[in-house]
Amino acid sequence: MSSRLEASFDNWTGRQNDEGLKVLRLVSIRPPAYETKCIKCGTEMKVSHNRIAYQRCLNSACGKPLRKPSRLEQEHAAARARERAAIAEQDRLAELRMSEATSDYRLPSRQRPPIEHVVLTERERIAARQHREEVEAQERVQREQLEKPIRELEAKINQTARQTAALERRVLTDPATPDPDFWHDPKLVGLHLTVEGATQWNYAMLKGFADSHPEFVVSDHNLQILMATSANIPS
Repeated sequence: MSSRLEASFDNWTGRQNDEGLKVLRLVSIRPPAYETKCIKCGTEMKVSHNRIAYQRCLNSACGKPLRKPSRLEQEHAAARARERAAIAEQDRLAELRMSEATSDYRLPSRQRPPIEHVVLTERERIAARQHREEVEAQERVQREQLEKPIRELEAKINQTARQTAALERRVLTDPATPDPDFWHDPKLVGLHLTVEGATQWNYAMLKGFADSHPEFVVSDHNLQILMATSANIPS
């Protein structure tokens, strides 16, 4: 702060007014203002230089006695205290049971037991190699016996898939091959519908739709939309 400013006003830094506000520091020069702290409640606020001599704490609860808790609040606090005490007791008993159960337990040593080096004769080496080969052969036979049903099932599935693909190819490319998935009603066998009959049936269906939907306006545009929509509906 310049000497000119110090001579122009009384600096309150470090002082306390009659209302209990202690000036901590000067935070603004133009206009001059201080950062203050209430010695009663600890509330900090910014106060201008013009008001620092009589400014009070703005905390509405400053200087008021603390409210005595109600009976319900006291009961809730007591219940929470009992609950915390019960949890602490359960933890203590659990730790006690754990310590009793593991009192005789010792961690296994991480050091491997020393391997005793045995010098084998040529005959013993040959016998050990033969035994190892016999064990591997037995394991190979057992593995093949377990995998044999799986391989047979995979072969049947692949054969069925090839047959199905060949049948689908013939149905799509050979008109003489009947489609096994095609179904028709036996009642329709031998029936024929002429062009005039189909036109009359279509007209009757459209008229029935228009009669049951009075909001539908019969026009060429709406009829084209209706025919296109009915053509896209799967049978």
